Amino acid sequence: MSGVVRAPEPAETVVTASAERSTEKYTRRRWWLLVIGDLLIAVVAYRLAFLLRSLVYIPVFRGLLPMGRYHELPHLLWVVVASQFFWLHAAGVYDNTDSRQGIFPKLLQAVVIHTLFLIAVYYVTQTFGFPRSVFMSYFVLDLVLLTAWHSTVRRLVRPRHPVRMLVVGLSRQGEALVARARAGALGNVEIVGFASGAGDSMPTGSTFAGHRVLGTREDLPRLVREHEVDEVLLAPGDAWQDQLLDALSREGGRGPRVLVAPSAYEAIIGRLEFLNLEDVLTLEVSREPGSPSIRVAKRAFDLLAASLLTIVVSPLVLFAALMTKLQDGGPVLFSQERVGQRLRSFRILKFRSMRPDAEADTGPVFASVDDPRVTPWGRFMRATRIDELPQLVNVIRGEMSFVGPRPERPEFVDAFLTELPGYGQRFRAKPGMTGLAQIHGRYLTTAENKLRYDLAYIYHQSLWLDLVILLETLRVVFTRKGT
Repeated sequence: MSGVVRAPEPAETVVTASAERSTEKYTRRRWWLLVIGDLLIAVVAYRLAFLLRSLVYIPVFRGLLPMGRYHELPHLLWVVVASQFFWLHAAGVYDNTDSRQGIFPKLLQAVVIHTLFLIAVYYVTQTFGFPRSVFMSYFVLDLVLLTAWHSTVRRLVRPRHPVRMLVVGLSRQGEALVARARAGALGNVEIVGFASGAGDSMPTGSTFAGHRVLGTREDLPRLVREHEVDEVLLAPGDAWQDQLLDALSREGGRGPRVLVAPSAYEAIIGRLEFLNLEDVLTLEVSREPGSPSIRVAKRAFDLLAASLLTIVVSPLVLFAALMTKLQDGGPVLFSQERVGQRLRSFRILKFRSMRPDAEADTGPVFASVDDPRVTPWGRFMRATRIDELPQLVNVIRGEMSFVGPRPERPEFVDAFLTELPGYGQRFRAKPGMTGLAQIHGRYLTTAENKLRYDLAYIYHQSLWLDLVILLETLRVVFTRKGT
């Protein structure tokens, strides 16, 4: 493996783009193979469980199950299949299909809950004695088949191009990892070079562990672009935080709690994913937020819930429109450009809560405490979130979701992208009508605080978290908290 990495020529750029498309193609292929295989395994394991109980004597069970019993019982196979997918997804099995990520604990968790759920369903819906031993056999067969299938797919279906890794930090950990990569222990990984970290004294251009030091950590955006880096491994030396915790642990006694006010980086890594680079422990920090399955599930929920809710709240919508019109005779709806997912602009809809000429003299400005531009009826609508109801149309269009970061105006986004580190990460998810910042922060909380909440949600989103946020939003509406 050469230690010198050249900046790409134009022809190489075409090759790199092809490699990126290949990686995305294989990622999608792995995901679809895993999902389709898991659904088939649910049916196969269910049928095999009956067959096993009919042909093989198992000491803990009483006799063999008659072969004809299978045809005598009604089977809810659609429940078995749907439950298999739901609990695997809920356990995070599809969040990352990297072959280096340990998957068995998640599979075990999902299959346990899946089997218990099926037992509960059959107990409630069936009026006859369903053989419980079948579910015990099903649990073992399902877990074994899923483990074998996931291990096979994750190892065999992989991109043809190597994963290009840049190591940040001239440390023992980085040196050990390079040695393992050189020996082929990390699989199809190519080390493109090093970037020096804080406290590293080796200059750019020197050699460390057989590879060039390409620059410093401040050069990372340029190095990633120039060398087509797929993964950045942060391998710094001992941090002052480590020394602090070690010193506190030596004091004896109960000791203090150590709290961290998270930066954007620390908000993202709140829930850690482990990757196995042989015996080097790594934690995945920057990853694509939300698995394909959760994005599909969120979109299906958004469409169904927004359509039903539009019908349910239509009397309230008509009343709010009438009150807005009667107050000052101005327009009922307020349309404004906002920035959504992938920095795409769209027009957000709200009931107008300010005077029609609110920004005629000031231009775009943030709302303030007791903002004189807000009308009395508008202040009530903001407190109860009634002014947000027209955004159900944005949800149905696919421009927004029920839960996500609140969309901002282009003028503010341009400033925040420059001023707030990590702000660009907000646009990796679809904006929402409500979010963590809306239920835990106040209406006028700073953009920096909102960003921490938004990043915590984006990188840890799940259907369960969405449900919690929606229920908390109802509490906020009824108690008028955060107004």
